[in-house]
Amino acid sequence: MKKRLLLITAAIIPLSIYSANRTLVCPTFKAPVYVNLSGEESSRYDDSSKFDTYQTPFFNEVSKFRDNLNLDEMDSQFAESIYNILDLLAADENSNFTEAFHRAMDLVFLAIVDNSKEQVEQLAKLNELFCLKKPGISIFNSDPRDLYPLEWARYFKRFSLIRVLKNCGANKTTGVFSDKVKKYDNLKPVHFLALTGQFEEATKFVRDGEDFTGFPFDESGSCVGGMKSLLDYTLNFVDYKTDECLEFIQEIINRGYNINNVMYDKSIWVDIFYQPWNIKKIDEVIQFFIANGANPNCPIKSGSSLDFPLTLAIQKNDVKAVEKLLRGSADPNAASIRQGRGNCKITETPLSYSENRTRDGRSIGALESQSQAAIRKLLIEYGGVRTNQL
Repeated sequence: MKKRLLLITAAIIPLSIYSANRTLVCPTFKAPVYVNLSGEESSRYDDSSKFDTYQTPFFNEVSKFRDNLNLDEMDSQFAESIYNILDLLAADENSNFTEAFHRAMDLVFLAIVDNSKEQVEQLAKLNELFCLKKPGISIFNSDPRDLYPLEWARYFKRFSLIRVLKNCGANKTTGVFSDKVKKYDNLKPVHFLALTGQFEEATKFVRDGEDFTGFPFDESGSCVGGMKSLLDYTLNFVDYKTDECLEFIQEIINRGYNINNVMYDKSIWVDIFYQPWNIKKIDEVIQFFIANGANPNCPIKSGSSLDFPLTLAIQKNDVKAVEKLLRGSADPNAASIRQGRGNCKITETPLSYSENRTRDGRSIGALESQSQAAIRKLLIEYGGVRTNQL
């Protein structure tokens, strides 16, 4: 235990994703490469027919990069993450580019944590695509977590990666690292490990009886990265390290973590559906949490509005999420309430809400509309009715 604690003291600030004093506008993910014409999710990267639905000037370069990838040389989840990024880039839309860029920056961070020269070099090739689209931009010189990759390599003691990062064009530092690090010195070991994606070690700490309760506070009592729970931070990695991530969550649930505890008007469903981007494996995540007792009918309040997990899934145009919730006993007629014009309140069942999203233009694009059609079919199969039929 003492040896592990010494390792923690050598580390610095956690992956707070986007700190409270920074603003990131990351629009809702709209890339339809994951949805076929029946409204079903495709297999991400092994179905080239979905990828080829996009033909733009930038598409050919993305396609060349994709065709030259060698899966045998990459970790499977790293490879899948790369392909997810390429799918986003293939759509050639600004909102998708933003999400792809920030996902790539997270992969740089994880490659440093894992001390993987091969992954860093693969990301350097991916970075060339970003530069083609926006000259001068670089995932190695961007700073979404207050620090640059060179600093992460230095303070995680990944000295062999520093030269590799420099060869990839990394040359920026904040110059004030020590001041930023100091306020995180009092982080609990489990929190630090989870916030930096080191779930195998975090799981060992929990099994050894290390405390994991509460929010990750710094020495001033402020919550690191805003009011986020340990579970919220953990889910940021669920697409990259699915098995390790869910194993860690299972361990803290087994030891008393209450996934139905609502704090600051947040529930586990808000953590799931309101990540900075859509969780690609959301159906697997939903199934996991329902199996562990998460309430699929948990009311989610925001001001005068009232939503339910099913409503959030419909907002995301996510057919499989809706199906997993309905199979997990979500109420197909749980009516949401939101503020309308003139201070009037609008009440809608999930079926009416889906119909209105398509009708009033809230759901934009042919494939999104097809997803909503598949969602309505599911709702009707499970007994869903329109608001005026209640």
